[in-house]
Amino acid sequence: MKISVELPKQLFYKHDEYNDYAFILLHKLIEDEVYEDFMMNYNGFKILDNSCYELGESMSNEKLAEWVVKVNPDVFILPDKLGDTDVTIRRSEEFLEQYPYMANKAMPVVQGTTREEFFECYQYFRDKLKPEYIGIPFCFPWIEPWDDGDAQAQERVNLLHELHLNGTVNKNIKHHLLGTWRIFEYAFYEDFDWIYSIDTSNPIAAAFEGNKYKAEGLTYKPKIKFDEFFNMDVTRDILETFNYNMKRLRSMTNYGR
Repeated sequence: MKISVELPKQLFYKHDEYNDYAFILLHKLIEDEVYEDFMMNYNGFKILDNSCYELGESMSNEKLAEWVVKVNPDVFILPDKLGDTDVTIRRSEEFLEQYPYMANKAMPVVQGTTREEFFECYQYFRDKLKPEYIGIPFCFPWIEPWDDGDAQAQERVNLLHELHLNGTVNKNIKHHLLGTWRIFEYAFYEDFDWIYSIDTSNPIAAAFEGNKYKAEGLTYKPKIKFDEFFNMDVTRDILETFNYNMKRLRSMTNYGR
Protein backbone atom coordinates (compact mmCIF):
# COMPACT_ATOMS: atom_id res chain seq x y z
CA MET A 1 0.00 0.00 0.00
CA LYS A 2 1.12 3.52 -0.75
CA ILE A 3 0.93 5.72 2.35
CA SER A 4 0.37 9.42 2.84
CA VAL A 5 0.33 10.98 6.30
CA GLU A 6 -0.91 14.52 6.89
CA LEU A 7 2.12 16.38 8.22
CA PRO A 8 2.52 19.60 10.21
CA LYS A 9 4.20 22.31 8.15
CA GLN A 10 7.40 21.99 10.23
CA LEU A 11 7.93 18.54 8.69
CA PHE A 12 7.21 19.44 5.07
CA TYR A 13 10.92 19.20 4.32
CA LYS A 14 10.68 15.50 5.25
CA HIS A 15 7.53 14.87 3.23
CA ASP A 16 9.03 12.30 0.86
CA GLU A 17 10.84 10.56 3.71
CA TYR A 18 7.49 9.68 5.27
CA ASN A 19 5.14 9.62 2.30
CA ASP A 20 4.78 7.79 -0.99
CA TYR A 21 2.59 10.52 -2.46
CA ALA A 22 0.82 13.75 -1.45
CA PHE A 23 -2.77 13.62 -0.18
CA ILE A 24 -4.00 17.21 -0.49
CA LEU A 25 -6.89 18.52 1.59
CA LEU A 26 -8.92 21.06 -0.38
CA HIS A 27 -10.04 23.18 2.57
CA LYS A 28 -6.45 23.55 3.80
CA LEU A 29 -5.26 24.40 0.32
CA ILE A 30 -7.71 27.30 0.21
CA GLU A 31 -7.12 28.68 3.69
CA ASP A 32 -3.36 28.34 4.27
CA GLU A 33 -0.68 29.92 2.05
CA VAL A 34 2.18 27.74 3.33
CA TYR A 35 0.19 24.58 2.64
CA GLU A 36 -0.87 25.89 -0.77
CA ASP A 37 2.67 26.81 -1.76
CA PHE A 38 4.06 23.41 -0.82
CA MET A 39 1.34 21.37 -2.49
CA MET A 40 1.21 23.47 -5.64
CA ASN A 41 4.94 22.92 -6.13
CA TYR A 42 5.02 19.24 -5.16
CA ASN A 43 6.34 17.18 -8.07
CA GLY A 44 5.28 13.69 -6.99
CA PHE A 45 2.00 11.79 -7.29
CA LYS A 46 -0.92 13.85 -5.94
CA ILE A 47 -4.43 12.99 -4.82
CA LEU A 48 -6.68 16.02 -4.26
CA ASP A 49 -9.28 15.36 -1.56
CA ASN A 50 -12.57 17.24 -1.46
CA SER A 51 -12.44 17.67 2.37
CA CYS A 52 -15.82 15.98 2.75
CA TYR A 53 -14.85 14.46 6.11
CA GLU A 54 -13.74 17.80 7.52
CA LEU A 55 -16.78 19.68 6.17
CA GLY A 56 -19.49 16.97 6.20
CA GLU A 57 -20.12 17.42 2.48
CA SER A 58 -17.95 18.48 -0.43
CA MET A 59 -17.59 22.08 -1.53
CA SER A 60 -19.31 23.30 -4.68
CA ASN A 61 -18.51 21.67 -8.00
CA GLU A 62 -17.14 24.97 -9.25
CA LYS A 63 -14.72 25.33 -6.34
CA LEU A 64 -13.48 21.75 -6.65
CA ALA A 65 -13.04 22.07 -10.43
CA GLU A 66 -11.17 25.36 -9.97
CA TRP A 67 -8.59 23.67 -7.77
CA VAL A 68 -8.34 20.56 -9.93
CA VAL A 69 -7.20 22.88 -12.71
CA LYS A 70 -4.81 24.78 -10.43
CA VAL A 71 -3.24 21.75 -8.72
CA ASN A 72 -3.36 19.37 -11.70
CA PRO A 73 -3.43 16.28 -9.45
CA ASP A 74 -3.03 12.76 -10.75
CA VAL A 75 -6.34 11.90 -9.05
CA PHE A 76 -9.06 13.96 -7.38
CA ILE A 77 -11.99 12.85 -5.26
CA LEU A 78 -15.46 13.49 -6.63
CA PRO A 79 -18.06 15.30 -4.49
CA ASP A 80 -19.68 13.09 -1.86
CA LYS A 81 -21.64 13.32 1.37
CA LEU A 82 -20.91 11.22 4.44
CA GLY A 83 -23.26 8.27 4.72
CA ASP A 84 -25.53 9.39 1.85
CA THR A 85 -25.68 7.25 -1.30
CA ASP A 86 -28.21 9.35 -3.20
CA VAL A 87 -26.48 12.69 -2.68
CA THR A 88 -23.07 11.17 -3.40
CA ILE A 89 -24.16 9.61 -6.69
CA ARG A 90 -26.10 12.72 -7.75
CA ARG A 91 -23.27 15.12 -6.98
CA SER A 92 -20.64 12.87 -8.59
CA GLU A 93 -22.68 12.58 -11.78
CA GLU A 94 -23.46 16.30 -11.85
CA PHE A 95 -19.77 17.09 -11.54
CA LEU A 96 -18.84 14.81 -14.42
CA GLU A 97 -21.63 16.23 -16.56
CA GLN A 98 -20.24 19.72 -15.94
CA TYR A 99 -16.60 18.71 -16.36
CA PRO A 100 -16.47 15.56 -18.52
CA TYR A 101 -12.83 16.20 -19.46
CA MET A 102 -11.86 15.54 -15.83
CA ALA A 103 -13.37 12.03 -15.74
CA ASN A 104 -10.06 10.25 -16.31
CA LYS A 105 -8.75 11.63 -12.99
CA ALA A 106 -11.93 11.24 -10.95
CA MET A 107 -12.22 9.02 -7.86
CA PRO A 108 -15.78 8.34 -6.63
CA VAL A 109 -16.30 7.52 -2.96
CA VAL A 110 -18.65 4.75 -1.83
CA GLN A 111 -21.22 6.00 0.69
CA GLY A 112 -24.32 4.49 2.26
CA THR A 113 -26.73 4.65 5.17
CA THR A 114 -26.85 0.85 5.36
CA ARG A 115 -24.60 -2.01 4.30
CA GLU A 116 -26.99 -2.72 1.43
CA GLU A 117 -26.71 0.86 0.18
CA PHE A 118 -22.94 0.70 0.48
CA PHE A 119 -22.75 -2.33 -1.79
CA GLU A 120 -25.26 -0.82 -4.22
CA CYS A 121 -23.22 2.38 -4.39
CA TYR A 122 -20.01 0.43 -5.00
CA GLN A 123 -21.57 -1.55 -7.83
CA TYR A 124 -23.07 1.57 -9.36
CA PHE A 125 -19.74 3.39 -9.53
CA ARG A 126 -17.95 0.22 -10.61
CA ASP A 127 -20.27 -0.36 -13.56
CA LYS A 128 -21.37 3.17 -14.50
CA LEU A 129 -18.20 5.21 -14.09
CA LYS A 130 -15.63 2.42 -14.53
CA PRO A 131 -13.11 4.46 -12.55
CA GLU A 132 -9.40 3.84 -12.27
CA TYR A 133 -9.63 4.66 -8.54
CA ILE A 134 -12.41 4.26 -6.01
CA GLY A 135 -12.47 5.53 -2.42
CA ILE A 136 -13.67 3.65 0.67
CA PRO A 137 -14.56 5.79 3.72
CA PHE A 138 -13.84 4.89 7.34
CA CYS A 139 -17.15 6.05 8.87
CA PHE A 140 -20.28 3.92 8.52
CA PRO A 141 -23.50 5.43 9.95
CA TRP A 142 -25.12 2.09 10.73
CA ILE A 143 -22.50 1.42 13.42
CA GLU A 144 -23.82 2.46 16.83
CA PRO A 145 -22.48 4.33 18.58
CA TRP A 146 -20.89 5.91 15.52
CA ASP A 147 -17.66 6.71 17.41
CA ASP A 148 -16.97 3.09 18.38
CA GLY A 149 -13.60 3.02 16.65
CA ASP A 150 -13.02 -0.71 17.01
CA ALA A 151 -16.41 -1.50 15.46
CA GLN A 152 -15.94 1.06 12.67
CA ALA A 153 -12.51 -0.27 11.73
CA GLN A 154 -13.70 -3.87 11.88
CA GLU A 155 -16.67 -2.99 9.69
CA ARG A 156 -14.43 -1.74 6.90
CA VAL A 157 -12.50 -5.00 7.16
CA ASN A 158 -15.80 -6.89 6.93
CA LEU A 159 -17.05 -4.85 3.96
CA LEU A 160 -13.86 -5.26 1.96
CA HIS A 161 -13.70 -8.98 2.66
CA GLU A 162 -17.33 -9.34 1.62
CA LEU A 163 -16.63 -7.48 -1.62
CA HIS A 164 -13.80 -9.95 -2.21
CA LEU A 165 -15.63 -13.13 -1.22
CA ASN A 166 -18.83 -12.47 -3.17
CA GLY A 167 -16.95 -11.49 -6.31
CA THR A 168 -18.23 -7.91 -6.32
CA VAL A 169 -14.83 -6.25 -6.21
CA ASN A 170 -13.21 -5.19 -9.46
CA LYS A 171 -9.56 -5.96 -8.83
CA ASN A 172 -8.49 -3.79 -11.75
CA ILE A 173 -9.68 -0.71 -9.86
CA LYS A 174 -7.20 0.86 -7.47
CA HIS A 175 -8.95 1.12 -4.10
CA HIS A 176 -8.05 3.97 -1.76
CA LEU A 177 -8.81 3.77 1.97
CA LEU A 178 -9.77 7.18 3.32
CA GLY A 179 -8.57 7.67 6.90
CA THR A 180 -8.79 5.10 9.68
CA TRP A 181 -10.09 4.65 13.22
CA ARG A 182 -7.54 1.95 14.09
CA ILE A 183 -4.46 0.93 12.13
CA PHE A 184 -4.94 -2.73 13.11
CA GLU A 185 -7.33 -3.02 10.17
CA TYR A 186 -4.47 -2.83 7.65
CA ALA A 187 -3.16 -6.21 8.83
CA PHE A 188 -6.28 -7.83 7.35
CA TYR A 189 -5.58 -6.75 3.77
CA GLU A 190 -2.44 -8.76 3.05
CA ASP A 191 -3.94 -10.60 0.09
CA PHE A 192 -5.75 -7.58 -1.33
CA ASP A 193 -3.32 -6.13 -3.86
CA TRP A 194 -6.22 -4.10 -5.24
CA ILE A 195 -5.99 -1.87 -2.15
CA TYR A 196 -3.59 0.62 -3.65
CA SER A 197 -3.26 3.49 -1.17
CA ILE A 198 -4.21 4.88 2.22
CA ASP A 199 -4.15 8.28 3.88
CA THR A 200 -4.18 9.01 7.60
CA SER A 201 -3.06 11.47 10.27
CA ASN A 202 -3.11 8.76 12.93
CA PRO A 203 0.64 8.22 13.57
CA ILE A 204 1.50 11.93 13.80
CA ALA A 205 -1.65 12.81 15.78
CA ALA A 206 -0.77 10.07 18.26
CA ALA A 207 2.76 11.49 18.54
CA PHE A 208 1.43 14.96 19.33
CA GLU A 209 -0.58 13.38 22.13
CA GLY A 210 2.57 11.63 23.39
CA ASN A 211 1.52 8.08 22.52
CA LYS A 212 3.65 5.38 20.91
CA TYR A 213 1.92 2.61 19.00
CA LYS A 214 1.56 -0.78 20.59
CA ALA A 215 1.88 -3.87 18.39
CA GLU A 216 -1.41 -3.08 16.65
CA GLY A 217 -1.42 0.69 17.05
CA LEU A 218 -3.71 2.47 19.49
CA THR A 219 -6.95 1.38 21.10
CA TYR A 220 -8.46 4.81 20.46
CA LYS A 221 -8.51 7.48 17.77
CA PRO A 222 -6.40 10.54 18.66
CA LYS A 223 -8.55 13.57 19.44
CA ILE A 224 -6.23 16.19 17.97
CA LYS A 225 -7.10 17.11 14.39
CA PHE A 226 -4.87 18.00 11.46
CA ASP A 227 -6.03 21.61 11.46
CA GLU A 228 -5.01 21.85 15.12
CA PHE A 229 -1.50 20.38 14.88
CA PHE A 230 -0.59 21.80 11.46
CA ASN A 231 1.06 24.90 12.98
CA MET A 232 2.33 23.30 16.17
CA ASP A 233 6.01 22.90 17.00
CA VAL A 234 7.46 19.42 16.58
CA THR A 235 9.64 18.70 19.59
CA ARG A 236 12.34 16.02 19.68
CA ASP A 237 10.06 13.74 21.69
CA ILE A 238 7.21 14.20 19.22
CA LEU A 239 9.50 13.46 16.28
CA GLU A 240 10.94 10.33 17.91
CA THR A 241 7.45 9.05 18.70
CA PHE A 242 6.24 9.82 15.18
CA ASN A 243 9.21 8.00 13.64
CA TYR A 244 8.45 4.98 15.80
CA ASN A 245 4.76 5.06 14.89
CA MET A 246 5.59 5.30 11.19
CA LYS A 247 7.80 2.23 11.42
CA ARG A 248 4.93 0.32 13.04
CA LEU A 249 2.54 1.53 10.36
CA ARG A 250 4.91 0.52 7.58
CA SER A 251 5.45 -2.90 9.12
CA MET A 252 1.69 -3.41 9.22
CA THR A 253 1.18 -2.50 5.57
CA ASN A 254 4.16 -4.01 3.75
CA TYR A 255 3.43 -7.61 4.86
CA GLY A 256 7.10 -8.52 5.00
CA ARG A 257 7.73 -7.47 1.41
